[in-house]
Amino acid sequence: MLLPLLTRCTTRKDADLPPPTVSQVLERYSGRLMSLRGVVGTAEGSCDGRPCIVVMVDRITPALQRRLPSALDGIPVQIRETGRVRARYVPWAASLQDSAGQHSLSVDTPTGEARMRSHIAVLAVLCAAGCGGGDNVTNPPAGQTFSLTVSGSGTGSGRVATASGTSPAIDCTLSATGQATGTCSASYAEGTSVSMTLTPDGSSTFIGWSGDATSCGSALTCSLPMDQNRNAVAQLSATATPSGGVVVTSYAFYPDSSFGDRGAVIWVAEAKNNTAQWVEAAELDFTSHDAAGNVLASDFTFVGPIPPGETRSSQGLADLLGTEASAVVNVGEVTTGDPDPRFAEVQIVSSNWRVDSTVASFKNVTWTVEVQNNSTAEIPSVQVNFVTYDATGKILDSDFTFVGPIPAGERRSGQSFADYHGGEASVAYQIGDVSSDEAASARRTALSAAR
Repeated sequence: MLLPLLTRCTTRKDADLPPPTVSQVLERYSGRLMSLRGVVGTAEGSCDGRPCIVVMVDRITPALQRRLPSALDGIPVQIRETGRVRARYVPWAASLQDSAGQHSLSVDTPTGEARMRSHIAVLAVLCAAGCGGGDNVTNPPAGQTFSLTVSGSGTGSGRVATASGTSPAIDCTLSATGQATGTCSASYAEGTSVSMTLTPDGSSTFIGWSGDATSCGSALTCSLPMDQNRNAVAQLSATATPSGGVVVTSYAFYPDSSFGDRGAVIWVAEAKNNTAQWVEAAELDFTSHDAAGNVLASDFTFVGPIPPGETRSSQGLADLLGTEASAVVNVGEVTTGDPDPRFAEVQIVSSNWRVDSTVASFKNVTWTVEVQNNSTAEIPSVQVNFVTYDATGKILDSDFTFVGPIPAGERRSGQSFADYHGGEASVAYQIGDVSSDEAASARRTALSAAR
């Protein structure tokens, strides 16, 4: 404990002396108090109308309360939580200096401004920390500003602009050559939060932020606190092909002579969106070949929407010729768009699947899903996709169902049946679409007919 170190015995000779002043006690013990972790300042104050010693701490903790005494040499000690202390110049304080070498001090704290008389040594320490050093109290430095500089990297191009109303504004055009034109740098007061948005050109894909903006990841809008000079680098990539960063991750096909009148090749494929953009739809092209590599049939379907970094699957039907030996699935045209905010309003909260032979003469995969509506309005319909995989992660089958309507804040469930192929080891549940009333009705009709 600190108390035995800061108190002293009173001898008879000391009793004959006048009691020490607050300034004398503060001068005697200030160094020891300031050595304690968490103490940010000491000062003379007034406690219940009586002179006292004020010990300022960034945060009051039980450890500090135990170590700090309630009085020093008969002078009461009061602990005050100030948070981060910054001494600043005030005009009325510049001329207040008495023969004891004391100055008035204005202290900015999270709870307001406290004015008190502080020992000159403590004033110097606080000013050095809060005002940037120096002993010229009558001419303090101006408020600090920090610069934000925007640049680009990669083979793509785009534009970075600060939010409307930001002053000064940044409006910077980034070219594929790495050259930045326009207003690409500005200075802001300390503590300002600057929000900026990257808009890639139609032929470019945004990869993500780097430099001091790395924490923003691949989000198009990035906000940075101006507590130091910062450099934000937007990484852009040119779109080399119509498919961009959408790739087929897995596919399978099943010749079925019992399907319909002439049979069919049932094929399923999964595509991943490796870009930072919202893919509204991606065309998947299927081609079958015989053992000699000759083309047999061609088909296509669409998959989407696909959020950035996620996968979605779809199924199609190609003509059956009976000599199918291999097949390939490629990505065709890709359409990008604005993210659908409704996807953030729903959430898959629970699910279940099992191999079942009780509902038909053959096995199938029965699956059930429960969806939560996190919005404040009823959602008419939510499409949920279901995908099965083998032990290697290769897609086996894809199915979907609709859940809804779902009242605000409530849950609803749905069930469907996927084909069983054997070797099912894992599954995935995905939000396929979130529809309005009109869209829900049209999509139900179209997709049910396709099935």
